[in-house]
Amino acid sequence: SDLFWVWCYGPEIWVSDPYGLTGKVQSVNPAWGVEGFDPFVPRGIASHHIAVETLGILTGLFHLSIRPPQRLYKRLRMGNIETVLSSSIVAIFLYCFDALILKIIFKN
Repeated sequence: SDLFWVWCYGPEIWVSDPYGLTGKVQSVNPAWGVEGFDPFVPRGIASHHIAVETLGILTGLFHLSIRPPQRLYKRLRMGNIETVLSSSIVAIFLYCFDALILKIIFKN
């Protein structure tokens, strides 16, 4: 539902007054350039969260759908299947955590 909201209305972010007492939701155009790396610029915050959620979704889908061959387990000394499953669980937690942050930062 959050992704649908962002798709329909565009990213929005809560902007507080200088004292943090009141604020409002404003539309924001994500900054994909150098400005996007500044954590104090609202455009950078929006682009960062969109990028991290996209990366988290792709990582989670990759880990859930691709099982590495046995020789890769041995070469990388990955241990057993539990190690790989735990990394896929971490990828899912990354997605869920960022979805929660998006829910807090973006409007709904």
